[in-house]
Amino acid sequence: MKAVRTLYFLLLSVGVVAPVAASPAVPAAAWPGVSDVLLTVAAPAPVAAWPGVLAAWPGLRHPHFVGMGTPSKAATWCSDQSIQRLVAEFAYFGAPDEVSTNDFTGIYQKRSFEVPDGCNTLYVTISAVGEVANDNDLLLRCLLDGLSCIGSSVPVDRGMGWMILTSDAQGYFDEETLTQDYKVPINYTWCIANVPAGFHNLEIQLGNEKLDEGEVSISTAHFYIDASHFDTGGCVEGDPGAGSQHGILPPLPRLP
Repeated sequence: MKAVRTLYFLLLSVGVVAPVAASPAVPAAAWPGVSDVLLTVAAPAPVAAWPGVLAAWPGLRHPHFVGMGTPSKAATWCSDQSIQRLVAEFAYFGAPDEVSTNDFTGIYQKRSFEVPDGCNTLYVTISAVGEVANDNDLLLRCLLDGLSCIGSSVPVDRGMGWMILTSDAQGYFDEETLTQDYKVPINYTWCIANVPAGFHNLEIQLGNEKLDEGEVSISTAHFYIDASHFDTGGCVEGDPGAGSQHGILPPLPRLP
């Protein structure tokens, strides 16, 4: 009887001290019943701090311990030389398989997406198939929090912020609609500087240059929003090298 009491006292002592001691090398079989005792013991530190404990003490798999020390959301931030992909979505692959207009319309919106701390530059990209009728130019416009994503654009009747993505494309005659139709790949990225961290709203609009002279449409589209950090500000005008006949580096010497 005395031996039984001694064993019982030992098990209780082990059950209280075991979560604190980092000694996973001892197999559970050496202490029968320990896993049951641990179900009622509150752990003072995350289970992740005890490698091998789950294997040695199966009782730690109880829901009381699962997820302890695990962050609810992965940390996201911007640093030099890095780009964070914030959004990657698609539309118009079926039901509906396209969006069209003879004026202008919204084709994509992303509400309340978060720009992480440290990010100050956004890149908004669309990759899709565009179609125009009767050689009517296809235009796109990006709006961030209701403001144009760019400060200037090619002058068009639509006004500021619109970009012409197609012009004088080679197409085919559609016998059903009796129009000359053109399908072209659309791939464009807007660069937006000085964007504060926090939540923002984005919209992309589709339009045609000449009202009521032929529809324009978008199908099989992908949309991406990326972010990065620039100490001196991003999206600045670069040197286009217009008129340059030679590259920056001198030509390589010719072998004899």
